[in-house]
Amino acid sequence: MDTSNLLGVGGFWINLVSLLIALLGLSFGIWTYFKSKQRKLITYEFEDKNTNVVSVDRDKGENIEIFLDGQQVEEVRYQLIKIRNEGNVAVDDQDYKQPLQIAFAPQTVSRTSQSSEVILRAGIPEAAPSLRISSHNAKDYIILDAENQYVALKDVLLNASDWIKIKVLTRGKADIVVRGRIKDGQIKPFAPTQSFLTWRKGVRYALFGALLFFLLYNSLGLITALIQGNCVWGSIEVRGSSAFYLAATGYAKDYHAACPVGFVTVAQEPDASVSLTDLRDGKIQIAPSEMPSSYARSIVPDFKDHQVAVIVFTVAVNKDVTGITSLSRDQLLKIYNGTYRNWKDVDRSAPDHLPIKVFGRPTTSGSYNAFTRYVLGTETHWFPGYQEIARTLQMADAVAQTPGAIGYVDEGTAGQMSSMISSVEIEGHAPTPALVEHDTYPFWAIEHLYTNKNRNYPGPLGTCQTVSNPVK
Repeated sequence: MDTSNLLGVGGFWINLVSLLIALLGLSFGIWTYFKSKQRKLITYEFEDKNTNVVSVDRDKGENIEIFLDGQQVEEVRYQLIKIRNEGNVAVDDQDYKQPLQIAFAPQTVSRTSQSSEVILRAGIPEAAPSLRISSHNAKDYIILDAENQYVALKDVLLNASDWIKIKVLTRGKADIVVRGRIKDGQIKPFAPTQSFLTWRKGVRYALFGALLFFLLYNSLGLITALIQGNCVWGSIEVRGSSAFYLAATGYAKDYHAACPVGFVTVAQEPDASVSLTDLRDGKIQIAPSEMPSSYARSIVPDFKDHQVAVIVFTVAVNKDVTGITSLSRDQLLKIYNGTYRNWKDVDRSAPDHLPIKVFGRPTTSGSYNAFTRYVLGTETHWFPGYQEIARTLQMADAVAQTPGAIGYVDEGTAGQMSSMISSVEIEGHAPTPALVEHDTYPFWAIEHLYTNKNRNYPGPLGTCQTVSNPVK
């Protein structure tokens, strides 16, 4: 089973986490885009508030009297307000629903002054160079309304990042309120923020972008697998050939490791007629078998044949059977029809007085079908001493534990139990895929995965090897 299209450079969970992080990164990018869309934002900051300039009562020194426009002033306070355009679009007088005004109210009542005016003087000491406001024309851009006690800007276009400072002299301490409204925007106090992009942030964003690209690239395999149906949510039940059981179990584990949301249950059913009947009745979804499609058609009229592998079988003998490394078809036929009862009858180099214990598979088994059809050329018949074994692993165990025993299993099982049983060549040819491909070794069969024709089972079927790549 080829699961590389699911695994990529990591496992399923790496792909899944990569996909989730990539989606989060994409969401962050979209959020940043909308966050950076055109916005109008004017902020204000009190750089100096109620700073004492001169006070008759509190300051020591020569007795002085302060008069402004013929009226005595006890205390003068300095206010400095900075107005900024923190948005990303220009703001002019036409953008205000309610003009931007800086209003003042006295905190204490003067004992000597008869005037209720708080604002004494107002001006623009400094502004962004792009505004081209100087000491010569500053008066043209400010409004001082002494009656209503507020200061406002006049005909000032604040582009993004522009700023302007307003200084105000007040009669004593004053409460300051900034008011106004902008169409589709805000006026609010200035909140210091870090620079949007520093070199450190630039490095971090570059690394984040590289990581996001890597994760998204790494998750392409999972995305493709999900789109193509090679990774699906749900379960599939497989029941059939015991010779294919170990391989099928391995494929199921690989598939589940690559796609944890997909579950494949594999069980043995040595009787092909039973597994095919279960397939027809909908009890299972896949029926592995070495039985040909002509046999399957007699049980499941509407089936689909997936030829996924070549099963290479081997004749196996007990370790006590020494000196026997190859058997001819004729010798095997005489063993399985009861003509030979002792291994000495087969080969003089065999141990003395070692009876042959013959094991075979049920007639509904794919292994039996391949053995009798392609090796013996005829069906075997029961005779005294012949024993039928239901499953492949049981056959291997029986041969391993019975002195003088002979049977047949798939080469994969024989390889796993090579310390307990010995593989025997047929006509001097070893059970290898290469000799199968050259049509030299006769004991093999095509592994069929039968499914209902009107159903589609993606995932395991789509990743199995085809018959052009024989497997053990």
